[in-house]
Amino acid sequence: MTFCSRWIVTILAAMCAVCAFSGSRMILAESDVVRLGKRQSHTWTFPGVAPDNGRVVLEFRHRIDYPHPAGWCPCWQLEVNGRTITAAATRREPRLLNKPYKMRHKHFGSFVADNHSDKWYSLYLPDFTAADREFVPPTAEATRIVLDISDLVRTDSTNEVRIRSHVPKTLYLVNGIKDRKPALVVGEFRIAVEDVPTRLKRVDGKEVRATVAPPPETHFELERSNAALKVSVRDTSVVVRSLFSIPDGGVVEMGGKDTLDTLFYSLKRKVVVRNDRIDVFDTFLSKTNELIGVKVRYEIPQKGFDPVYVAGDPSPSAEEFEGGRNPSVLGVCGEKGFSVALLAQDDVFRVQNVQYCKAGAFGIRTDGLALKPGEPRTIEWSIYPVASCDYYDFVNAVRRDWDVNFPIDGVFTFSLNNYASYNKERAIRNKQYESIRMQTMPVHYWVHIRDPKYWKYKDSVWGMGLNSPLVRVRMSATESVEID
Repeated sequence: MTFCSRWIVTILAAMCAVCAFSGSRMILAESDVVRLGKRQSHTWTFPGVAPDNGRVVLEFRHRIDYPHPAGWCPCWQLEVNGRTITAAATRREPRLLNKPYKMRHKHFGSFVADNHSDKWYSLYLPDFTAADREFVPPTAEATRIVLDISDLVRTDSTNEVRIRSHVPKTLYLVNGIKDRKPALVVGEFRIAVEDVPTRLKRVDGKEVRATVAPPPETHFELERSNAALKVSVRDTSVVVRSLFSIPDGGVVEMGGKDTLDTLFYSLKRKVVVRNDRIDVFDTFLSKTNELIGVKVRYEIPQKGFDPVYVAGDPSPSAEEFEGGRNPSVLGVCGEKGFSVALLAQDDVFRVQNVQYCKAGAFGIRTDGLALKPGEPRTIEWSIYPVASCDYYDFVNAVRRDWDVNFPIDGVFTFSLNNYASYNKERAIRNKQYESIRMQTMPVHYWVHIRDPKYWKYKDSVWGMGLNSPLVRVRMSATESVEID
């Protein structure tokens, strides 16, 4: 009988353990449905977790409360112990576990998890299942996320998860939705420890403080051969690849040569080594009698570089941006304590520029360089070796080289969809209380303005693109406002 009693107690203890872990899962925190209005947030807490206990996962469902399916919007942020997180933990390891980053919607194309920066997308839905059949293939995961947060969890103190809501009210106003207010709905919230290892490395919790110091002096060497162009920094050779398309569909690589010859165009390269950078001038000359296009790509293999700043954005989900606002990429080699950046210099390359980090490389490119018959076209770009891991050492070097360290008069604002209510009194108030001296007021769509008299207009306005007489009068009056 004693043996049987002990056996029963053992079985009961094992059953209790299974219940506590809920199928190899230990629940740390869970909650019912939470509604978050605009600029509202909610915080959940859970105890410290020993690093060898298993993978810590955060899971919940989310939607924008709306009477029927109506697309999606990036409208909330997620923080774990004060760090904003997205679908990727690093460029090599995903944080999102239960579904792919991109899903196909029947009617609206690709639905992605986040906006490649700091906000997550949610669907406009009346409940958590309304969109299940709107995807190809149908899925119950559209409104659900499961995230590995093991790398951010504290071991010896309380942990916090915070969701910040930024649901806009525009769609509600345009469609006259009055039975509910804009809100993010969070349900089935749960934090658990799973009996599987994590692939993420724990984040160093040291406080980061800004320091003022002179820029580090950069020592580098340029290495050129027919096979490759290399930059040597701190005893490390970094390969910089130059790849060009040809009209028959192929791609040619230049390596470290001074010239490149194809059936369709020739290319001559001039390289100038300066104190803090390497300037490269690639001059193309078409051999054909018609206009041809060339795709141009300059890139560095990503191995050994993490993080990579794509147009200034170091987030792991930042894969590609277009335009000349920041035509650069920078890779940080933390192990050796240096960085290498590529920067577009001439106007055309900057306007056409695409910055990317994907397929094992980071770089800058243009997919639309046009060559006229017999007309030379020069692309100017630079390689910046930086003797630190600080992105802003690179930024400051470029600012010095571009000679843009000068004061800008006043504050400039970009105000969306408020032009209809803007007047001289507002301009004076903005100048007096917020030091605003310059203000643009684009109108995306007339229906976004509350006043119904504007809803009959189907066109749109951006900046000073004046598309109707009414706008022209209004914007002209705003332009003439004197606030000094």
